[in-house]
Amino acid sequence: MKLLDLAEQQDPIAYDEIINKIQNIELKKDLSTLIYALSYYPSEPIFEWIIDWILSGSWEVAHQACLLLDNIDELSGQRVNCAWDKIQAALKSTELEDWRRNLIENEVLVCFE
Repeated sequence: MKLLDLAEQQDPIAYDEIINKIQNIELKKDLSTLIYALSYYPSEPIFEWIIDWILSGSWEVAHQACLLLDNIDELSGQRVNCAWDKIQAALKSTELEDWRRNLIENEVLVCFE
């Protein structure tokens, strides 16, 4: 994937292409690869997407998103408060898959400490 090669070089044009492809994605199977490509860029601008991917993405997407979350050193304010509320609501759901609950409890919540 040429786009992935450009992402590894932290090419700013590739970043814009990745974001555009995610926003217009037709093949969900490509999402985890695109999220992986984002690991070469700052994660703060897409914090809300990361949380949504963790809470609703496939196993692979959620785990890739969790790696992006780990790349964020510090974030505060309303964005974090909204994410926290979403996470808490998800944890209260009886429909939450066991693997996702484990991911959230063991990997995500520690990022909010």
